[in-house]
Amino acid sequence: MSPDDRPPSVAAAVETLGLRKTYSGVRGRTIAVDRLDLLVPARGVHVLLGPAKAGKSTVLRLLLGLARADGGAARLLGVAVPDVGRELAGRVGAVVGEPGFLDRLTGRRNLLMHPAATSAEQVDLALRRTGLADAALDAVGTYPPGDRRRLAFAAALLAGPDLLIADDPTRGLDSTGARQVRTLVRKIADRGIGVLLTTDDLVEAQQLADTVTVLAGGRVVGDGPATDVIGDLATTVRLRVDDGDRAVAELRAAKFRADRDGDAILVDGVEEPADVTRALARKKLYVTEMSTRRESLDSLVRRLAPEPEPAEQPSPRRQRRAAFEAKVAEKQAAYDARAAAREKAAAAKEAARQDRAETALLGRRRAAETAGGSGVTPTRDGRTKNGTTEESA
Repeated sequence: MSPDDRPPSVAAAVETLGLRKTYSGVRGRTIAVDRLDLLVPARGVHVLLGPAKAGKSTVLRLLLGLARADGGAARLLGVAVPDVGRELAGRVGAVVGEPGFLDRLTGRRNLLMHPAATSAEQVDLALRRTGLADAALDAVGTYPPGDRRRLAFAAALLAGPDLLIADDPTRGLDSTGARQVRTLVRKIADRGIGVLLTTDDLVEAQQLADTVTVLAGGRVVGDGPATDVIGDLATTVRLRVDDGDRAVAELRAAKFRADRDGDAILVDGVEEPADVTRALARKKLYVTEMSTRRESLDSLVRRLAPEPEPAEQPSPRRQRRAAFEAKVAEKQAAYDARAAAREKAAAAKEAARQDRAETALLGRRRAAETAGGSGVTPTRDGRTKNGTTEESA
């Protein structure tokens, strides 16, 4: 059953079934979204997580009616796409691409000119909710990138939407601006607004997402609660200490999962690496070398959708042998084809000869039957025989 056939669901902000989108290029058709089944809860933060060209932005464009799907169906807040713009005006806010703010005007003035703005009080509320009240009278051209992004969120919140969609909202921001936007997204979700956003930052997804869908190549490779799909992103710490055996014992006593790795120590499942060094320092054990390793987005995708083992490449000698055998097989096939053609032609010729012989024999039989009716029987040499007397023709 497609979303168009189902009654609107109050528990889902976004539903898709078999959603598909392809693009044509010089190298043929590229599948951007491949039979996507997606369910976004009506509350909380849902993250579309995936590497570049995974199809994340394309999904948002399809949902917002900015692109047309090749197949499948989708609903936003129970309304079928592409009827969203007409029936959900004001209920869906979006932060996609760069907003068209005028740099010479203040942030407040830009919002007052926005089509969704109905009053100054509404604009001031949006500025307060995004933490821009103090910068409201500054020209947008003076805003740092993080504040410009938050102003885009303020514009999306003007109509008081039930669903907010944001495409990679921290892209291009410094650590301070990214942290401000993440805090804002969390506050928006905590006010009961459903949030759907995209990112290729695994740590950001782990910090923000209540639920997550992992995409790769336009397909879903993982879906569910973020704690189940992503995990806690715990770090593995590798370190060296002068007294390794004693260090392992002390770390285990402090509830760390520590083991020897040659002359080094591996500590798995560490949330904060500094906790390991502090635990050792309290026992007068000091780290001489330390490195950390945390799961990357690529390794997460490989874990969720393991790639098939590559076939073993034959040696150059085997490759040459295989090429030679292929040529021999090709020549043999050509010879067999010619022999089969000759046999077919000979069979056809023999069949024609037999047809001619049978036709001649049938003709002689008919002549004999005709002659028999007149009392004259033709002989093989063309003479006739009447009774017991033979006469020449």
